Amino acid sequence: MAGETPYQPDRRPERPTPRSPYPLTDRLMFANDLIPATDFCVYHHVEITFIHTLAQHGLINVVTVEQTDYVQPDQLTRLEKLVRLHQELAIHPDDLDIVDNLLDQVETLQRQVTTLQNQLRFYQ
Repeated sequence: MAGETPYQPDRRPERPTPRSPYPLTDRLMFANDLIPATDFCVYHHVEITFIHTLAQHGLINVVTVEQTDYVQPDQLTRLEKLVRLHQELAIHPDDLDIVDNLLDQVETLQRQVTTLQNQLRFYQ
């Protein structure tokens, strides 16, 4: 019949994309995207000097392109962890490397304890 639209099966609504617990991660389209350090600082209410201090201590890598500093997406989780330590526990940026190192040691020890507990259960 003229003027009728052809039959189209019902379409299911598209599933929403799962949201990351880190809002800036949701903006990333590709793994190779760089995040402007200034955008990160504005969102997290920190000064750009905070990013520079972390980079100087070797806690993060900052990529500079055409006089603009960028953070790589794979470092975003670590950077946000450092921001939380700084803001919530009032840890000075110069001391974050010590705290970060201690937290890494605690995680390593926890993994070792878990491994030993599993071995102990096996032999009991």
